[in-house]
Amino acid sequence: MARDMRDLYGFERLEKLIEVIAVALEEETRSSLKYARQAEEMIDNLYEGHPNLSETEALLEARALNQVGLAYFENERYDDAFELFNSAYTAAQRQGDLDEMTVAAIYSQEAEANGGGRSKGFGAAIKDKVDNIRLGGLFESNAQQVSISTAIKLGDRHAANGNYRKGIEQYNKAINKLRNHGDYERIRQLELIIADWQVNSGNFDKAIEIIQKDEVDQIDTSVVSDRMITLIREMEVLEEEKSTLEASTGVIDNPERDRKAPINVDGITSSEQIANIARQLESNNQYAQSIEYYKIYVELQEQLAQEEKQRELAILEKNFEIEQRAQEVELLNQQQQIQALELENNRIELDRRAQITSYLFIGLASLVIVALVIYWLYRIKRRDHKKLTIAYSDLDRVNHQLSEAEQRIKTLLTQQVSGAVAEELIGGKAEKEISKKFVAIMFLDIRGFTPFAETKDPEEIIQYQNNVFGFMIDIINRYGGVINQFMGDGFMATFGAPIGHQNDTQQAYKAGLDIIKTLDQKNESKDIYPTQIGIGLHAGWVVAGNVGTSERMQYSITGNTVITAARLEQLNKQYNSSYIISEAVLEQLDKNLLPTGKMERVALKGRSEKMGIMIFDIDNVISLKQTSQSY
Repeated sequence: MARDMRDLYGFERLEKLIEVIAVALEEETRSSLKYARQAEEMIDNLYEGHPNLSETEALLEARALNQVGLAYFENERYDDAFELFNSAYTAAQRQGDLDEMTVAAIYSQEAEANGGGRSKGFGAAIKDKVDNIRLGGLFESNAQQVSISTAIKLGDRHAANGNYRKGIEQYNKAINKLRNHGDYERIRQLELIIADWQVNSGNFDKAIEIIQKDEVDQIDTSVVSDRMITLIREMEVLEEEKSTLEASTGVIDNPERDRKAPINVDGITSSEQIANIARQLESNNQYAQSIEYYKIYVELQEQLAQEEKQRELAILEKNFEIEQRAQEVELLNQQQQIQALELENNRIELDRRAQITSYLFIGLASLVIVALVIYWLYRIKRRDHKKLTIAYSDLDRVNHQLSEAEQRIKTLLTQQVSGAVAEELIGGKAEKEISKKFVAIMFLDIRGFTPFAETKDPEEIIQYQNNVFGFMIDIINRYGGVINQFMGDGFMATFGAPIGHQNDTQQAYKAGLDIIKTLDQKNESKDIYPTQIGIGLHAGWVVAGNVGTSERMQYSITGNTVITAARLEQLNKQYNSSYIISEAVLEQLDKNLLPTGKMERVALKGRSEKMGIMIFDIDNVISLKQTSQSY
C-alpha cells in the first residue's frame, strides 16, 4: 500500500493513508505511528483555511482525525489521542456526521480515563453532548441506529487488533439495542460472528452454545470463518442422516414409482404394466392368463406395501432418535441455565450481605461522628465569654465573605451565560426538568475567521471578537433571545427557551435583520475590521432544560431543529448569501413582514424530503430592514 501512495497527492493520498493506518494497526501497531504523523501533517495542510471543499472532502476530515487518534491511542499516546478525538468531534459536528461524532466522543472519554487530556472531565462533557443529540433521537430513531452502528464498528476494530474480548462486549451492546427493535435476523448474524470470535479465542463450548440457539440449517455461513463452518457442519450430522434416509425411501413421496416385477415375467418392469397386461388379456377373453397376471400384481402390491411400512418405521425410529438427542441437548441447556441461576442467586446474596455490612459500618461511623460532635460542642460550651465573642466575630466576618463571594458568583455567571439562563440556574428553578418547546434556532458564523486569526496576536483576536460579538449580543437580548454557546467564529442563539414570548420566531427573524444592518453600518464607518457573516434560522420543536449534576450544570437545547439550523447557516457559503431562513420560519411571520427573497428547495442531510428555504444577500436584507421599520 505504501508504494501505491507514491503517485497520489492531496485528499486521495490522505484517504490512502487512512487505509494504511488501519492495516498497520492490524499487523504492527507501532508502525502505524509513522503513517499517523504523515496523515496528521496532511490534515493541517489540506483543511487549514481551505476555501472550497466538496462534501466528500469535508466529511473525510473527521474520519481521518479519528483514525490518526486511534493510532496514537493504541500506542498508549493518550494525550495526543485525546486532542485528536476532540478535533474530530468538532469537525464531525460541523458537518453533522453523527457516526464520527459518536466514535470521537467514546474514544476521547477512554483516552481521558487512561490519563489523556489536559482538562479532566472534558471527554465526558463531549460524551454528554452526543447523549444530548441522541435525546433528540427520541423523536427520530436515527440516533439509535447510529448508536448500534457505532458499537458494531468499535467491535470490528477491537477484533481486527486481536482483542476479541472487547469486540464481543461492543457486539453485545449492539445486540441489546437491536433486541429492543425486534431485529432478530440481524441479532443472529452478530451472534454468529461472536461465535466465530469465540472459536478464534479457543472458547469452543461458548461457540457451540451460541450456534445451538436456532436450527443449524438456518445459519448463514457467509459471515463466519472456515473453522467456524467446520464446527457448524459437525452439528448438521443428525439432519443429514434424516435427509439421507428420506431420500432412500422415495416411495413416500412417489408411491406410484416403478418397481421390478417377478423374474418369471419377461420384459415387464412395473406393477402398472402387469395390471395393464391383465386387463388386456381379460378383454381378449384369456381369463386364465389374466388371473395369473392379477395374482402377480396383487403380490407385488403387497410386497411394495410391506416395504413402505418398513421404511416408514425406519424413519419414525430415526426421528425418535433425533428427538431423543435434541431432548438430551435441551436438558443439558436447562441444567446449565439452572447452574447459572444458582450462581446469580449466590452473587446477589453476597452483594446483599456486603451491602448490609457496609450499612452497619456507615451507621457505626455516623455514631462515632455524632459522639465526637457532641463532645466538641460540650467543649465549646465551656469556653469563656471572651473566646465566644471572638468566635461570633469570626462567624460574622465569614458570613460577610460568603455573601460577597455569592454576589461575585452571580455576577460571573451572568457574564458567562444569558440573563434568562442565569436566573434559572441561580434561582434553582426546575434544576432537573427537561421539556419539549417550540423555539427558533439561529446559527451565526463569521466568514474568513481562521485566516484572520492566523495573522493576529491573541490580544487582537479577543478585541476583534468583543467588538463584533458585543453589539450582536445586545441585539439578541433586545429581541428576547438567549445565546447558548459561542464557537470561536460564531454562536448559537435560541428564541423561546427558557422563557417564551408571544412570537419568538418573528423576534428571531427581526434580530437577524438587525444584526446584518448594524454590521453593515459598522463596516462602512470602519468601527470594526471588515467582516462578513452568514446566518441560518429555523423553527421547530426541541428538548430544553438544565442537564448535569449539582457540581456541573448546563442549560442545553437539543433536537433535529438545532442540526437543521446549523446546516442552513452552512448553505450561505454555497449561495454566497448572508441570511437563509426555512419555511417553518416564514409560516410564523405576520403577513405584513413576509419577505421577498429567493425561494429554493434543498435536500439536507438527515431529512428524507427536500426543505423549502428563502435566501437573502446583504442588500436584500438592508432593504427588508428599512421596509419593516416603515411599518
